[in-house]
Amino acid sequence: MCLRSSPFQFTMLSSRVTPTYMTVVARSLAVTATKSSDEKTNGVKQAPNSYIRFMREQIKNRPEGMHGRKYLAIVGHKWRAMSDAEKAPWQEESKARRLGLIVDKKRKPKKPRISMNFFMKEKYSTVKESMGKEATFGDISCEVVAQFSSLSPADRQKYQEMADEDHIRYTKEMFDWTAEE
Repeated sequence: MCLRSSPFQFTMLSSRVTPTYMTVVARSLAVTATKSSDEKTNGVKQAPNSYIRFMREQIKNRPEGMHGRKYLAIVGHKWRAMSDAEKAPWQEESKARRLGLIVDKKRKPKKPRISMNFFMKEKYSTVKESMGKEATFGDISCEVVAQFSSLSPADRQKYQEMADEDHIRYTKEMFDWTAEE
């Protein structure tokens, strides 16, 4: 058993604690520690730094049969031995990527929405107000679905047309996206 004195320091209380157990605990703490930083960035991934970009380029040239860890150690030594002038192209590119001047690939298009999604978007706030503050998301959603189910085919037509337009948008964007690859 171990006692945590700070997020990444452990004190052994028993000899039965194995290094594997300590590793699992440390990893779980690291995962929970990084969640708050992900929330700050709203899930947007940060552009890789210059060393990571250099390393990825060097890995493409890895000799056959050489173990990955050994080669990464060699790449790390190579990076540290480089002068600032030699590192400059990777550093400039990383800076441009962080500023959003360079984008790797266009993201895959967002999937098309169905008619129910458009109805939900339109009616959710009014149903939420009518149900009061105590209503949960599930309660509100059930009410909106019930309203959608009770619509006549003529009333549903408006939302079906929106869904058809969104499907056309998706088809066009997918065609463009696959053409770029």
